[in-house]
Amino acid sequence: MVTLYDHHHLPEKMVEVKPDEDTIKRVANAFRKLGQEEKSKLVTKRYGLKWKYIHFIGERVKVRTEAWEEEGPFRS
Repeated sequence: MVTLYDHHHLPEKMVEVKPDEDTIKRVANAFRKLGQEEKSKLVTKRYGLKWKYIHFIGERVKVRTEAWEEEGPFRS
């Protein structure tokens, strides 16, 4: 979507796009490799998903994601 908005000169739409989970992980890993752990945590906290669904014993179960388990909004 970002490429499409860029091609049609719609920067205001580009800013509104929320990145998918794969993009968030890749950007966070890139920050970690550059030694910028704080920025990595910031990206994960801001754009990361709080919940995800997994299949457990034939049922769909809602669980907290790892990012929110470690660095939840109410934990210090």
